[in-house]
Amino acid sequence: MSALGPEFNWRPITGRGYSEYLEWLNLDEADLQGKVLDLGAGLGRFAREAAEKGIDVVALDPQLYREEIRQCYLDAPYIPNLSAVAAEAHDMPFEDSSFDTVISLFAVPLEVGRANYEEVYREIFRVLRAGGKAYLTPLNETDLKISIPLLIELGIPHSLRTVDTPFGPMHEWQRLTIEK
Repeated sequence: MSALGPEFNWRPITGRGYSEYLEWLNLDEADLQGKVLDLGAGLGRFAREAAEKGIDVVALDPQLYREEIRQCYLDAPYIPNLSAVAAEAHDMPFEDSSFDTVISLFAVPLEVGRANYEEVYREIFRVLRAGGKAYLTPLNETDLKISIPLLIELGIPHSLRTVDTPFGPMHEWQRLTIEK
């Protein structure tokens, strides 16, 4: 269950597209290097739009077990460089060093839950290739108080960057970048 409760309408968040991901994660197209994992892909709009631009994308989301979410992918036109996987972020079914870039908009922390941070960060680091980067947002002050000491303890290189939010100046987000 999400930290926002079962009644929360995820469609406005999970339906975000390519340009919104870049804006909200404060990224340039050049940041999406090599094979990209969209962690918490939701309805897959970003993944589809990125694949249409020639990016090799894997959309991962536990919601793909749900028929209505899976149907969004099945109804879309076939794109050869896009695949979708139903799995949890703390137990990804990929080989070590499978991705050059991992991105997550809202899945960490909202969907994975703070109790699973250690497993999720270990998995993200495991699936990243040498030289790869993971971009995660939004992280608030509480998330950072948990995440930063944990990443230091795990020996995972990381950095933080304040990013503008679509919700105005009263909402400040931090983008966590994990580097391998």
